[in-house]
Amino acid sequence: MTLFDTTELRRPTQRKLHAAWQEIVGDKVCITGTTASELAPMAAAPTSGPNGLSAAEDELGRLGGRLSEQRRSQLLRQAWWATMWRSADAPFRLVELEDTQTELCNRILERIDRRCFPGTDPDEYFEVGDPRIVCEAIATGSKMLLTSDMRTIDRIEVNRWAVDNAVHFGLEPGPVVFDADAMLVRWSDSAAGRQLLLQAALLATWPEDDNAPALAVIERTHGHIAAMAAGEGGKLQDTAGRICNGLTYHHNPEGLVESTRHLLPSATVETDRLHPSHPSWAPQRPQPLREYKRSQTNTPGPQP
Repeated sequence: MTLFDTTELRRPTQRKLHAAWQEIVGDKVCITGTTASELAPMAAAPTSGPNGLSAAEDELGRLGGRLSEQRRSQLLRQAWWATMWRSADAPFRLVELEDTQTELCNRILERIDRRCFPGTDPDEYFEVGDPRIVCEAIATGSKMLLTSDMRTIDRIEVNRWAVDNAVHFGLEPGPVVFDADAMLVRWSDSAAGRQLLLQAALLATWPEDDNAPALAVIERTHGHIAAMAAGEGGKLQDTAGRICNGLTYHHNPEGLVESTRHLLPSATVETDRLHPSHPSWAPQRPQPLREYKRSQTNTPGPQP
């Protein structure tokens, strides 16, 4: 299983690109509870009420119009995540650790070399997310994708420790943490892979009008992906370069768009339209998600 760090999902274009890629290869963006708590702390766990709503949805329902606009916006965004994690058709999956995995995660957290997390204050080691997120990946036998300059998570040290010590915890030794940008480039490093990556980029930036002209779709995607690469933090720069070059020099861009249009309705596109930041968002918009198509050229989900 491939897990995604918080850094990969906070920025809209990057989040949608990951979701679209996973969707188009028949998989989902998987995260653990600690990542969920960082993304949306009031959505990560349901309340004990009979409806099983998240704390964010509960507060929205109880206080409604009495909330400030800022607070309401925060809760709506977190409630969106709660909806995603409840829906089997959404492109996101919240992975809940079994009790034995949680116990193993805690044991690993106590033993893992502190040099793996150079940006973590030793006095706050057990209170911050990065060490636990990595240990959750190790405990579940997963690989984790992140964008990091190694000031907070030293990928080299984490992987060295995992190779040397996983066997002591009954786990298969091997690297755990991978650079998301490098992995997307690796996964798409074939003619079929590059085609899927371009289709994922188109879905990640698809306009509100499903029937928009092909060249307008291409132009929009190029602009959004270029802006993502120029942004702060997680940039997926090499992936963005591959996408922009692929769109610019594609031998049949209109055909590319039309082949992607055949993948609609898309889980990535439809769920983004439910996000409160989307131009078409409205409180009365229907929430249930449809059953989505899958690419006819799907390959098994990629592994690091």
